[in-house]
Amino acid sequence: MELDARKQRILQAIVRDYILTAEPVGSRTISRRYLSDVSAATIRNEMADLEEMGFLQQPHTSAGRIPSETGYRFYVDHLLDETFLSVQERLAVRQIYQQQAQVLESVIQQAAHLLASLTDYMAMASGPQPQTSKLKKLQMIEISEGKALAVVVAENGLVANRMISVPLSMGQDDLDRISDFVNRKFHNVTWSQMLQSGLNTVRNEVGQRIEQFDQVIDLIQQVLLGEKNSDLYLGGTARMLGQPEFQDVNQVRSILQLLDHRETMRALVGERDHHDKVQVTIGSENQVQEVENCSLVTAIYKWNGNPVGWIGVLGPTRMDYARAVVAVREVSNLLTDIFTKS
Repeated sequence: MELDARKQRILQAIVRDYILTAEPVGSRTISRRYLSDVSAATIRNEMADLEEMGFLQQPHTSAGRIPSETGYRFYVDHLLDETFLSVQERLAVRQIYQQQAQVLESVIQQAAHLLASLTDYMAMASGPQPQTSKLKKLQMIEISEGKALAVVVAENGLVANRMISVPLSMGQDDLDRISDFVNRKFHNVTWSQMLQSGLNTVRNEVGQRIEQFDQVIDLIQQVLLGEKNSDLYLGGTARMLGQPEFQDVNQVRSILQLLDHRETMRALVGERDHHDKVQVTIGSENQVQEVENCSLVTAIYKWNGNPVGWIGVLGPTRMDYARAVVAVREVSNLLTDIFTKS
């Protein structure tokens, strides 16, 4: 639907003011704060037209207007100004990259908390989707006499560990030799390739020295084949519930119910056709009843050029879309950089 330049300016001003105040916007406010070159009477007539066209709605008689879902959609698609994070905020993003943990799942959790703090909305992130992965490294670390920690790292960044029992006589040098043997034989191969390359023989040979080596093999299989659903990480739930829209008990109940159903939360993003751009879905576009008054901004992160997970923010339809889009883009790029480095 086409809007002339003046209607676009007025719609943009109403969305911006409503984002800041959470209060219906009147024509005098628009004239005084944003469009001093246009009279309040002209703005009032234009607002009436925008309401008739479905871009605005009037919550109460004699009140100002607020954007409708159609209005938000037009704003996001056509009127969103490019914005940037501050120097301090960009440093906070880079700090996670510089302090990258060995277990990348903790980095994803940190990224979700960072995104929540940048936007004041609830952040969600999926753990890496396994798909078909290859073994990067097996490491066995002596913890105490008779105990070792087996750590398996896949090339897509997935990390898993398990405590196993080892002979009392086996030290770190012995564990390193076994780990190096497995790594030389199976580095950069998939689970099916491991089976074809004599995995059972290795299992039997090493199993004569480490009774619980079967558990290490099971751990490798778990990491390379993965589970059907990845983990889901949350940050800033309290920030979300602190928004004015969620002072209503029913709204809060809907969000809390959503938090209790991780499958529904995954479905918010999992059924989409992901691409390189940040995606914005508004209100009923999400097709999940619990968030029919919310908007979701998401982006994928990649390993080796392939999508492996997603991160995003959930907030009221009155969200600061420009801020949310740039923050989600920056943090998804951060995760892509970390996974590429790993």
